Amino acid sequence: MNTPHIINKCAELGIKLSLDTEGLALGGNTKALTAELLALIKAHKQALIAHIQSFLPHSKSGSGIAKVSRASDLPLSPAQMQLWLVNEIQGQSPECNMPGACKIDGVFHFEHAQKALTDIIQRHEILRSCYRKNGESPVQVIQEEFDFAIDHHDLRLLPNIAQKNALNRLLENDINKPFNLENDIMLRASYIELGNAEQPHGVLLFNTHHIAFDGWSMDILHREFFTLYHANISGASNPIPPMSIQYADYASWQLEKTHSPAMQLQVKYWQDTLQDLPVVHSFPLDFIRPDIKSHQGAVVTQPICAKTAKGLGKLANQYKLTPFMLLHAAVAMVLSRHSGSKDIVIGTPVANRLEAELEPLIGFFVNTLLLRANTKHKTLAAYLAHIRELNINAQSNQGIAINQLVELLNPPRSSAYNPLFQIMLTIDNNFSAGGKALSMELAGSKLSIMAPDTVAVKSQFDLDVNIQLNDQGGTVKWVYDTALFFEDTIRQINSHLCQFLTALSQQADLNNADIALAQISMYDAKQTKTLVNKLNGDIAVFNQHSCIQTLFEKQAATSPDNIAVTSHEAQLTYGQLNRQANQLAHYLRSQYQIKPDTLVGVCLERSCDMLVAILAILKAGAAYVPLDPAYPHARLMDMVEDANLPLIISQNALSKAVTFKGYNTLFIDQVDYSTCPQTNINPSSFGLKGSHLAYVIFTSGSTGRPKGVMVEHKNLQHFILNTDSRYKLSAADKVLQLSTMNFDIFVEEMFATLCSGASLVLRNEDCMSGEKAFSEFCQQHEISVISLPTSFWLQLNADNRQVSFASLRMVILGGEALPIDAVNRYFDAVKDVEMINSYGPTEATVTATSYHIRHQIAAEVLPIGNANVNTSLLILDDELNPVPQGTVGELYIGGAGVARGYLNRPEQTAERFIDNPYRELFICQSHQRLYKTGDLVRHRADNNVEFIGRIDDQVKIRGFRIELGEIENTLSTLDCIKSCMVLALATDIGAKQLVAYAQTNSDTQDQQHFIGKIRAHLSAQLPDYMVPAAYAIVETWPLTPNGKIDKKALPEPEIVSLQGQYIAPQTVFEAELQTLWS
Repeated sequence: MNTPHIINKCAELGIKLSLDTEGLALGGNTKALTAELLALIKAHKQALIAHIQSFLPHSKSGSGIAKVSRASDLPLSPAQMQLWLVNEIQGQSPECNMPGACKIDGVFHFEHAQKALTDIIQRHEILRSCYRKNGESPVQVIQEEFDFAIDHHDLRLLPNIAQKNALNRLLENDINKPFNLENDIMLRASYIELGNAEQPHGVLLFNTHHIAFDGWSMDILHREFFTLYHANISGASNPIPPMSIQYADYASWQLEKTHSPAMQLQVKYWQDTLQDLPVVHSFPLDFIRPDIKSHQGAVVTQPICAKTAKGLGKLANQYKLTPFMLLHAAVAMVLSRHSGSKDIVIGTPVANRLEAELEPLIGFFVNTLLLRANTKHKTLAAYLAHIRELNINAQSNQGIAINQLVELLNPPRSSAYNPLFQIMLTIDNNFSAGGKALSMELAGSKLSIMAPDTVAVKSQFDLDVNIQLNDQGGTVKWVYDTALFFEDTIRQINSHLCQFLTALSQQADLNNADIALAQISMYDAKQTKTLVNKLNGDIAVFNQHSCIQTLFEKQAATSPDNIAVTSHEAQLTYGQLNRQANQLAHYLRSQYQIKPDTLVGVCLERSCDMLVAILAILKAGAAYVPLDPAYPHARLMDMVEDANLPLIISQNALSKAVTFKGYNTLFIDQVDYSTCPQTNINPSSFGLKGSHLAYVIFTSGSTGRPKGVMVEHKNLQHFILNTDSRYKLSAADKVLQLSTMNFDIFVEEMFATLCSGASLVLRNEDCMSGEKAFSEFCQQHEISVISLPTSFWLQLNADNRQVSFASLRMVILGGEALPIDAVNRYFDAVKDVEMINSYGPTEATVTATSYHIRHQIAAEVLPIGNANVNTSLLILDDELNPVPQGTVGELYIGGAGVARGYLNRPEQTAERFIDNPYRELFICQSHQRLYKTGDLVRHRADNNVEFIGRIDDQVKIRGFRIELGEIENTLSTLDCIKSCMVLALATDIGAKQLVAYAQTNSDTQDQQHFIGKIRAHLSAQLPDYMVPAAYAIVETWPLTPNGKIDKKALPEPEIVSLQGQYIAPQTVFEAELQTLWS
């Protein structure tokens, strides 16, 4: 145990260590001294003496703080200097006022009060000091002559309500009246006379400036005023003993001490402890932080019962904590769970009056200790041990003033928030000179101190938490900035803190040191159940045993002559499409060993045959695996091999470009199945159920190989319930089919359309040549519903273009964040179109949430909406605890849309598809599994979900989910690449593009050639949407102080031009598309 630990252990027990003529002396609560502690003190006696001496001035007498000459300039203390600088920069302000008040019941002896306060000002030089420049530096000037008078306001003649209003105005005016630091004395007083002749009463208001005052000083002022007021009335002499030193002596002593070796060690401690300190806390705000802090505050309080208080005291003793340490642990944990951050910085005031001579002084002594807690601990014992250690270390290094830390660390400055910390914690006013609230009865009147909140509520910090605790119970009080928070927000965190304290207190009787910290909840059972169920979607009943093709077959039976699909080469009615799919299905069943969960590949260009093949595979009892022929051959073979496909349906036109050597391939345009039956196949005839697979779509994988997501028939049927509810498709609708079949939006386009009786229009390649061609195509085909990747929609609407045509009624967007300014520009020009911002991973079957937009939106960020039918959304922390509303957490999706898992990836399936720990708490539905999305979201006050970002390196480009690690792994296979990094950076229009940074093993003087080589390698292995559009070669990686790559310091990349055959964009739109799709 080192010297500071011994000193703090003594402080915890109330034992005082000091120096006398014989060396080290013990005082205070010596009864608490144990044999073990006494032995440690003896063993470290010389070190303890040296440690205490390091805080003393090097005067000959060695008697403590020396009195300095008043003939020379008197410096400001470091804390005073900070306030003076603020006053110089911002001008006179009431922000540093410290008001206090006494309630007077009965007769007030005005002249005796006047004399008492005058004597106090004369006694304390700091109250009659002003601050003036001597050259460039400020000095304290003690005014030997001063004028002081209590202002008198008589409100007795006013009616009760008018009297109360006038009192409030007077209090507010005085509180908001700034001090002139150059000329004013630092104390003023007003007596406001109320009541009437029969029942006289009033309020005596004090106001001081923080440069001469602190909380301890207020207690001294009250006590000395009561003492002198009593002496003046009774005719007694002044009973208060004289002081040996004044604040000016302390200021000089503190400045001398600043440069001592002991202080330099403390400086190093704080530099190490506060490295990479967060600029501001992560506790979610209800309002955008104003540019200038308002300081307008309000208060929320809640009592703590005696049982909880006693339990907390017992628990503190068990873990060898002071009550402050335990309460700090609780506040930090609750803030952590609300903010989603494990790095919690809290300030706490310390009296900073370790020397006995300072105790009776009025002045600005108080310092703020920064407590930086890491809440990421598995067990309660480990967490409390961490809290104890950081508190002891902070206390041992409290000699550095907070403003000195600000200058030392030089954090970003702002008029909007305090530097270094914005949350304050005080416990039971443990730095005050007294204890209980003061009152005095004298000569027929009673004087009592008014609580500060009854005088004024100012919020110097974003949050100021005060906890008073003893064996009889306690109180939690939050002072909060009303410009940042709703009252309901503070009441919520207050409730959670009190519940957490209750849960902590219950641990005292359990005495379970190994209990997981995550098991100590800040919710009661009712709150937990509410959080678990709050984001659940509506319940919609459907037959989970039937298959998706039966929904299409019902439409074919109902409206056989309605157009089902239109392509550039053909058009099929529902009846024709159903009959052709039936014939091919019968053919497949007769020629191949197909059974439920058999996987059949589909490698076809966009055509009617593509839809026939997919429906036929489903009708035959198999599940389809989309294989986009535009993908690199290596990528396709990875998918084919992983799925071990017994059959691939392709077409002869692709046979040279796309080959699947060693795999059975059926060319749909060369086989004659026209003689096969046209009848529907009953799924039950061969045991096909809703729990069997409908399709497997491959998505990007972090290991460098794509992974297949297995979606069942019941998942897809559930999704159709959602599209029926949200899109309300009918036979009157014509839906554009834009997407590649390897993107799950294709599933939405095809099945939502064909299961609702609408008509599907397959796009051609010409319509992608420009915005005009796209609009003309949609208008020609009378498209009413389009579903687009957000980035593509942004390109279509760039440069003040707004894509719209007479038939359009709905635009469905998804895959990336949708900028709200783009939405508002659109609706400024376009009317009668509904826009849907959708969100959902492939693992939850296309979408999980949607937000409907019908006009301009006033919000700052567009949400992703609310849950689909039969869908539950849980926002959890990394310990699977529900986070409070408004707090960022990871989204977990439950319900009928959750896929079976990953094909041939049992470990990844177990990692991402987890058992639902809250299934017993669900009110209307019990979902056994949850999908862990890796997406960070928060539950907004309007009950919508807002997307924040990703936990990992996964991004979405043009709606495709991409693991950056897969691109980096592929890039790393090149011998010439030493190391690499791939980022997704925003373009000017808000879309994202991939950028590759590479450090090479060889000479790269011809960077264009080198980049062309890299791009060719990636293009051969990855689909086009995974090939970066820009590249940069780095000689050395820029690093942060922690040794990580400093992404902000990376060089600007260059947009790469394609090598080989190249046709330049012919229009502005084509140039934009090249950037987007490359």
